[in-house]
Amino acid sequence: MFRVGAWLRSVLLMVIALAFAAPVALLAVAALQPPGSAPVPGALWPESPSLAAYAAVFELVPMARGLLNSLLVLLVFLPLAVATASLAGLGLRLMTPRGQLLALALLVGAASIPYAAIWLPRFLLFQWLGLGGSWAPLWAPALMGGHPLLVLLCFAAARSVPLSQLEAARLEGAGWWRIWWRVVVPQTRPALTATALLATAWCWASFTDPLLYLHREQSQTAPLMLYALELLGASNWSVLMAASMLLTLPVVLVLLFAPRALNRTLGD
Repeated sequence: MFRVGAWLRSVLLMVIALAFAAPVALLAVAALQPPGSAPVPGALWPESPSLAAYAAVFELVPMARGLLNSLLVLLVFLPLAVATASLAGLGLRLMTPRGQLLALALLVGAASIPYAAIWLPRFLLFQWLGLGGSWAPLWAPALMGGHPLLVLLCFAAARSVPLSQLEAARLEGAGWWRIWWRVVVPQTRPALTATALLATAWCWASFTDPLLYLHREQSQTAPLMLYALELLGASNWSVLMAASMLLTLPVVLVLLFAPRALNRTLGD
């Protein structure tokens, strides 16, 4: 019975994986259409597959610079978001039950606010601070844990750390920074790995913030380059698909390595 259940679970996971992989596979095939050609309805594989659309991406827009800018933004955003979310989770762990309930309600409320509702206040704030046109508005959410749901995830992980350990470390003279690094982080590595994966996906795919704040072409990220290709019209359909594949591929690679990273942290 146990083997049957395990087999059914494996089959179900495979079906789900195929359902999510199908759009990526179709995207990869569509990117093989020669530039300027229109897809034939009902034909999945192009008559003359070519990689010319990928070369055209870098000719029509400065995609290499956009990918580099996205990577630079991510390299700052990711460690800040993970560290802040983990520290916030520890802070929530140390609060009283009533304080935790209030903080959780505020986090859930913050996660429920439509993002469009804060576009204008945030834009005016960063313009007033003189940070418009820089990457600072893109990094600012990392100082709040990246997203309220990431803070909730880290809090759920921090609850597994016994308060007796934290109190014992304090009695031995350890400060909160050291307690976080030496006690909390090692015991919450799986949650921190999941937090890092989610923060990576959100930061890499971010489009609205770069569109609002990045006006100079030299500082624009890859999603904005993709938007520029879309504005060129339907004649560059295969080029748009190739650019989309370039942006999707890093996320796919992260997801492929995610189970191994989670298993390693769980094994530790």
